[in-house]
Parts: sequence; C-alpha cells; structure tokens
Amino acid sequence: MRFLNITSRIYDLIQRTTGAKNISRTFATAFENIPFYARVLDLGSGTGLYRALCPESCLYIGLDLARLRLRGFSKKHPHDPAVQGSAMRLPLADASIDLCMMIFVAHHLSTAELEALLKEIARVLTKGDRLFLADTVWNPSNLGGRFLWLLDQGSFKKTASVLRSQIGGVMDIVNHRLCRIIHDYEIFWCRRRS
Repeated sequence: MRFLNITSRIYDLIQRTTGAKNISRTFATAFENIPFYARVLDLGSGTGLYRALCPESCLYIGLDLARLRLRGFSKKHPHDPAVQGSAMRLPLADASIDLCMMIFVAHHLSTAELEALLKEIARVLTKGDRLFLADTVWNPSNLGGRFLWLLDQGSFKKTASVLRSQIGGVMDIVNHRLCRIIHDYEIFWCRRRS
C-alpha cells in the first residue's frame, strides 16, 4: 500500500509507461459482446483506464481503496459512480452485477484474501454471469517482467499455474490465456458457480 496515495496523473503515467495501451488492445476483443445495459463493477478501478472496454451506456461502478485515484476516475468519467472502499465487503446486493472486472489486483492479495474476494464476487454476480480477471504473473525467465516486479507495489507474486488453481477453486474458468507485454499476464473469463 506504499503507493496508495500517488496522484492520479502519476498513476496513469506509470500505467502508460508499462504498456496500458497494448494491454487495452489485448483485452478489447474480450469485451465485444457486453450488453449496452450491463451493470459492471470494476474492482481496483484506479482512474478508470479500462472504462472504454465497456459500452458507454452501461452502469459502470469504479471501486478502489485509493481516494486520489478515484478523484481521477471521477474527473474522467463524471457520470459513473466512484466508490472508495474494500472489495472484501462489497456494498452491493446479492446477484446485482452482470460483469465484474478485476484487472491487476490479484498480486496485491494473499491466497486467503484472493479466495475471500472471489467468493464475494460470486455473491454479487447474477446467476451464470462473468468475472473478467487479468493479472501479472511471476515468470523468473522474463527479464523485463522481473524488472517491473521490482517497481510493483504488489506483495504476492503468483505463477500462472498458481493463479489458475486459486481462481478455479472458486469460479468456473470458461477461458484463459497467457500473453506477454513486458510482464507475463494471465487473462481469465470466469463464471459464477451455481
């Protein structure tokens, strides 16, 4: 949490420097069929870098712990609600969200925290609806990724197989793939278990 209160401009600069545009392009095809009326929750939304992946007409809720990042979110997306709080106790009713996005959050969570968060996400998702989860994964043979891990504030490095196992323990993994844009990333589409 040492960088929790960096300004939204610095946060966005760091994200752009580490490949956010390429990452958005990689994610874009996964979001082509999101309904215009979807209720979307972006956990760890930061300044809302990935808002453009969803239809402008959807209800898009940004949730983050960092007040300064949420200020940046509100400036960029004044019509979307920005909520400061912990994802461990989502202030939402059961089965109230159609899509949950969790991008670059898992490496900030211990095994127990990630499991608890996935259960909380399953609680708020409507039956059969989806979680889009993407995170950096530890690969010691990736030198660029190793360098970025030195700068990253996440304390819980996970290999791709460990992350896959943790997610699969709580959610049904519909699709996943590994890609490299400096870091190695594992990208998942998951469904809530019935």
